[in-house]
Amino acid sequence: MIEREIFDQAVTLTAIGVGTAFVVLLFLSLILWVSGWAFSRFSSRNGDVEAEVLELSPESRSKALAAVVAVATALQKERSRGRIGVV
Repeated sequence: MIEREIFDQAVTLTAIGVGTAFVVLLFLSLILWVSGWAFSRFSSRNGDVEAEVLELSPESRSKALAAVVAVATALQKERSRGRIGVV
């Protein structure tokens, strides 16, 4: 049988470990939330990127669409040959 003193120490150490892990997770979550908030708050680039995307010319959109179709076609041909996923 496990002695009562050893059992009490095991419970205490387990509680300390679980508490520490929980506090560290909360701290890291807080850091991520604050950094995300600060980035979105102080970043002036976000509006510029959206404006650039909205101002694409029809020629640029056509080129982008052609590139997407070409890549999709090439991937489909490779899949049909069984080469995708083989190293």
